[in-house]
Amino acid sequence: MKDLALDSDGDLKLGSTTEDFNFKTDLEELKQKIWLLLNTNEEELDWNTDIGISFLDLLVNFDDQENLEKIINDYLVKQLPDIIDNATIISSKNDKQKRNLILNLQVNLKSGVNFNLDTNVRG
Repeated sequence: MKDLALDSDGDLKLGSTTEDFNFKTDLEELKQKIWLLLNTNEEELDWNTDIGISFLDLLVNFDDQENLEKIINDYLVKQLPDIIDNATIISSKNDKQKRNLILNLQVNLKSGVNFNLDTNVRG
């Protein structure tokens, strides 16, 4: 598959010299999709209430890494059931000033492919 590339703020990423749209494919597209899922707040999309994770739940459970991992894993598996087998937290940091969770996840796919994903989750 192919998807429009986004920058770290979630805006469309244009070519630096041509200003054409950039695209992401395969694994890079999946990483971007996971980033989008984790950065969509619960009930943010009134036209699709199935998408979204509670940033408040993530903050409240941040010190309980086992529960935090369960929340993230269950959400990602629910959103991408045919793709993701599981996701585990390798490391995490709570940047309270910026309301930003910095996560390093290991994502295991049903295809047998595994990858690490460094991502920020913003509230």
